[in-house]
Amino acid sequence: LLTVRDALDRATLPAETEEVRAELAMAGYLSQKKHPAPKKAADRGFLRYRSSDGFTILCGRNNLQNDALSMKIAGKKDWWFHVHNAPGSHVILVCGEVDDPPARDFTEAAMIAAVNSKLSDGKQVTVDYTKVKNVKKPPRANPGFVIYHTNYSAVVDPDRDAVKKMEKE
Repeated sequence: LLTVRDALDRATLPAETEEVRAELAMAGYLSQKKHPAPKKAADRGFLRYRSSDGFTILCGRNNLQNDALSMKIAGKKDWWFHVHNAPGSHVILVCGEVDDPPARDFTEAAMIAAVNSKLSDGKQVTVDYTKVKNVKKPPRANPGFVIYHTNYSAVVDPDRDAVKKMEKE
């Protein structure tokens, strides 16, 4: 429920609120008759960014989008980012065929993860990152819940202005 509250706190569009409502209905907290699931949660607008070196960075807005992004959209060679031990968005650094993007792109993706989390007002936020191939969803796990291994960590200061400059339409 903490992740749901975080998604609601950061929601800016009515569609985002509807997706959270659908997630609560799927989990049994709301009646599904009154709140049907959205038709295509994966097609809803992920937050999209462009790194300094031109890489696309995608960010989920809620748990349903996090699942779609991490389990369906991301490629095995892409990098996955999430704040350590706090609710927040899944962030994907889309690499395509590039095996090792520049370090500054990792820092920018980590900063996006920090800004789109419960810790966005903090300083020195720890962000875990790993290849998408190391991210797994346990059977019957709640939306947005994943496990990962062989991860690295970065410590960044959430800078909303820098993240806003990377935002794409």
